[in-house]
Amino acid sequence: MSDQSTIQPYTPSELLTLFSNFLNRQEEFTQIIYLQGIYQQKPYNPRWAACYDSIRDEKTSAEMTVRMTKEQHDSLSNGNLIVVGGVLGKQMRENGNIQVFLSVTRVDKLKEQVVDEAEVKRAAIRQQKAQTGYKNVDGVFERMLFADEQPQVALVFAESSITMTDFRAGLNSAMATISFKEFRANFANPREVCSLLSTLDDGGFNAIAIVRGGGSGIEKLDEIPILETVSNLRTPTIAAVGHPEERLFIKSVVDKEISTPNGLGQYFSELTERIADTKAKSKAALVAQVEKVYKDRLTAAEKQAQTLQQQMTAQMKQSQTILEQADKKEEERKQLYGQISTLRKQMRSAKIKSTIIYVVLVGLIILLLYFQGK
Repeated sequence: MSDQSTIQPYTPSELLTLFSNFLNRQEEFTQIIYLQGIYQQKPYNPRWAACYDSIRDEKTSAEMTVRMTKEQHDSLSNGNLIVVGGVLGKQMRENGNIQVFLSVTRVDKLKEQVVDEAEVKRAAIRQQKAQTGYKNVDGVFERMLFADEQPQVALVFAESSITMTDFRAGLNSAMATISFKEFRANFANPREVCSLLSTLDDGGFNAIAIVRGGGSGIEKLDEIPILETVSNLRTPTIAAVGHPEERLFIKSVVDKEISTPNGLGQYFSELTERIADTKAKSKAALVAQVEKVYKDRLTAAEKQAQTLQQQMTAQMKQSQTILEQADKKEEERKQLYGQISTLRKQMRSAKIKSTIIYVVLVGLIILLLYFQGK
């Protein structure tokens, strides 16, 4: 960079402050800005059009996201002290946060390596965690709560910490649906912390939350043994440590980061309330759906019953007509039988009369013949 002596680079923390002050003044972001710090390389996704790495302050843990080309990304290594030039950009993330980044147009490497061995190991641990994959903590709780199961959460506090009070302050009614079990460890003793975390990993918990307020000694959580243990835990992990402005490395290797202990309590409270509300709405929708199906079936059954009633009424009318016709035919049959009976009587009477006449005639003939003989 030929005119480097006349350029005053910003640190990531200074640049973030600048962006915060001029968030609504878009013209401030059209100027070329030079940023100096320690390069932190992140895993590259071939599906991305650019690489998203970061530059960290040389003296603090504040860092700034930078967007680079694949060529710029490949030309640098973790720990390089660099100066980059570019313009500020921002994009809305899926969680509603605004990500601020520097879209890099030029890169100048000042030193090959300015970080110690521990920093290199931390970067390797974070890269390994990214490759292994971060667990979906929200998904674990949501699936269990929707199934009316009670998640088991292990809370790891510092040995003499009073942050449990801050945690409970934000918890509200979540204790009714989530089981919390408290454990204590000396955070100044990495071996003790690692031993406890490994034990809890085999304890059947659904999540392990590391909870500590900010202040002196917080940097012990960034010890290599603790980071390695946390990164390799099978149980989903949550970190609610320090203050929001404290950029602890452990936050980048846990599965979910919460800014403060109180915020962790609020997270569980809002989670359970949201699931309860969703379940209530789902239940109401299901009841409405069942009522609609029942109503539709009842209406169909009533129509079918009405049709059957009409068919039965028509059948009964037809049967009545047939019975009336049968009664009429029976009456006609009786009348015919009466006429036949009368005719038979008349025939018998006529036969008797014929017989009498025949006898009389025979008698007269006999008498006639008798008198003629004399």
